[in-house]
Amino acid sequence: MLRAHFDQTKKITALRRPLLSSGRFLFSADHGLYWHTIKPFDSLFLVTQSGITQREDGETTLNIAASEQPIVHGFTEIFLALFGGDTSALQRSFDLYFQGDQEHWTLGLKPKDRVMKRLIDHITLRGVDTVARIDFHETSGDVTQISLSDVQTEPPQLTEAELDLFGLQEEMPRR
Repeated sequence: MLRAHFDQTKKITALRRPLLSSGRFLFSADHGLYWHTIKPFDSLFLVTQSGITQREDGETTLNIAASEQPIVHGFTEIFLALFGGDTSALQRSFDLYFQGDQEHWTLGLKPKDRVMKRLIDHITLRGVDTVARIDFHETSGDVTQISLSDVQTEPPQLTEAELDLFGLQEEMPRR
């Protein structure tokens, strides 16, 4: 269980200035990833084993079932394994390298799959006890840096309000 604040910087090679966003996220190994961007605009992104849902301005803008799209199924598995620290699941799709010790560490991931290699050059996770920063390096040269702060692992189970957040996916109409 991880709860945290995030600051995200997306450096796109074609743009002079990076795109900045921030918000809160919640990760549960049993339920998935709830990503709430607050700035520069309000957006919700939910990744579960069943699929991906996005809401902006109260409207569903994306709702894709993993069972209908094999690439979405693969993406959700990787994303959930990444946030869950499931190295055995990550080893199926990436070559891994580890540096440091349990307190100060770096985990690097290089894609094995040729489709994934066309999109992602490598991913780097850094942490002190828990994940503190994630860098996605795309083959296009674009880089997404996510810094996590106010990371909390307690309570170890979801609250009633947090369980309701994961119920959003069932409420949303398909598009």
